[in-house]
Amino acid sequence: MRLINNSNSGSNPILTGALLVLFAILLFAKPVGVFIGLTLLFGWMILISGIANLRFYQKNQYVFQNRKGYLYMAVAETLTGILLLLLPAKTAGTAIVLIGIWLIISSVSRIRSSLRLKKLGFLNYRFSLYSGVLSLIFGLIIAANPVVAMQSLVYLLAIPVFIIGLLFLFFGLQLRKFNNF
Repeated sequence: MRLINNSNSGSNPILTGALLVLFAILLFAKPVGVFIGLTLLFGWMILISGIANLRFYQKNQYVFQNRKGYLYMAVAETLTGILLLLLPAKTAGTAIVLIGIWLIISSVSRIRSSLRLKKLGFLNYRFSLYSGVLSLIFGLIIAANPVVAMQSLVYLLAIPVFIIGLLFLFFGLQLRKFNNF
């Protein structure tokens, strides 16, 4: 059995794998630069979350009892996101602490909201509750040891990228070997 168009068979996975392995090596070699890039990514996530929460507050300000809590959370998220985006190199060191604090606060808010949904009779409150508890655990771990969390974050990204790159390389080489028979 041969593949129909075997002139290029294996080239794309090999190229993809090689690029992923090189990217993983860069991640290992330049963890500070990578973390600054991740700071920008988290800045965007926190900013978008803040804007979404401002919108949520605006639409639901008379629905929940503790509506000012939503407003304070939304403003804090928006300002934190802006700070991380405007000064990524200066805030990278404190970004992990800010991310940990943000995870803790947003997790507590998510847990409280899911318990309110349960009280209102919603049956699908569990996902929000469980994700809030899991995020709270991660936030506490990050806040307890931010340096280890920063290093772990970069390596937890680099290791799977490296493995996926190797798998692409292996697949591409096997594909070429298959087409040479």
